[in-house]
Amino acid sequence: VYGPDYLWELPDSLPEVGWSSSGLLITQASMRGIPAIVIEAGQNARIEESHVQFHLNGISNVLKQLQIIRGEPTRHSDPKIFRKMVFVTSSSSGMFYPLAKEGIEVARDEPIAEVRDFFGNPLTTVRASTSGILLHISHSPPIRTGGVIAMIGELT
Repeated sequence: VYGPDYLWELPDSLPEVGWSSSGLLITQASMRGIPAIVIEAGQNARIEESHVQFHLNGISNVLKQLQIIRGEPTRHSDPKIFRKMVFVTSSSSGMFYPLAKEGIEVARDEPIAEVRDFFGNPLTTVRASTSGILLHISHSPPIRTGGVIAMIGELT
């Protein structure tokens, strides 16, 4: 009813980045039988009117669905679901240049970014380590070896 294009079925942990869901409010609510959801829109900490409108419409739809406010919720197509988030890391330090944009579908080994030295000379081409939806790609130029530069949601 909320209307996202994609849903991530949150795992208990993401050991590759040292993260656990046990302390999250949505995890604690779910453990107590309380439905919970986290919705994100936009990218790179930018607030745009379309993102605000997405959330206003989504909240309104949920309230209508629960009959808290009057009206019929807008129906949306079913979102694509992914259960695995793959973190793409840099194999070298330098300046990061994205070649792809968030929200596109990428194929395994497709170039998604470049790391260059401080003079602009290419050091490495970063490739998608799996096929899926490019949910995040860094826009911060400095990158260190092992730094997370992209997140790809593997579709089920």
